[in-house]
Amino acid sequence: MILEKRIGQILSDAGIEKFGFVSKVLYDDKAPSQHRISDLLATAQSALVYILPLNRHIVDRFPQDFTGDAYDTYAEEKKTVSEKLASVGERLAATFKENGFDAIVVPKGSRDYMGWISLKHLSCYAGLGVLGRNSLLLNPEYGPCFRISAVLTDYDPTSFNTFIDGKRVCEECNSCITNCPAHALEIPGEGEIYSISKEKCHKYFCEMRGIEYNSENANVNCGLCMRVCPVGDR
Repeated sequence: MILEKRIGQILSDAGIEKFGFVSKVLYDDKAPSQHRISDLLATAQSALVYILPLNRHIVDRFPQDFTGDAYDTYAEEKKTVSEKLASVGERLAATFKENGFDAIVVPKGSRDYMGWISLKHLSCYAGLGVLGRNSLLLNPEYGPCFRISAVLTDYDPTSFNTFIDGKRVCEECNSCITNCPAHALEIPGEGEIYSISKEKCHKYFCEMRGIEYNSENANVNCGLCMRVCPVGDR
């Protein structure tokens, strides 16, 4: 309990208000092979997931043509928030280790459009949001405008977080679908939460930015589906 208070203080000092622990057993039971918590840390018992909001005003000014000061400001905001999360992650991992527990920060990057572990799905298990039709995690307060990070550890917390009811979050207005210039989003089929072509999204972004398209360069700085999403406080 003392360790959990220390972890909470580190997050609070960094301005992070929303976080939660996820059970390795619960997550790994549903995750695909090579993308499980135990694939990255064999001894892990839990994942500590935390989110930090982007400046909504900056997201709301994301330009349709992917150029200019508004685009540069958006890209810099994402970079700054991501770097802060990474720094916090290192402090959290160090704190776990100082208390006798192994811990690692979930690495950046993706393989064939899949992260080492799905931070979005981890966040769902942590009760931080639900997946929307834009394929993004939606938080009732932040909407889709935030970044996610997580630390895997063999620490077994006193309690785990739980899902929240998605019906209260995504409004299923389809604004993200109708406003996607890449036509990468479609109405989800029966049993689906969302339907996205990550390749279409990535290719369109590369075309608009004039950069080479390849699966190793999959960091897409498009904010249009975030900009048009009505979920969250403004």
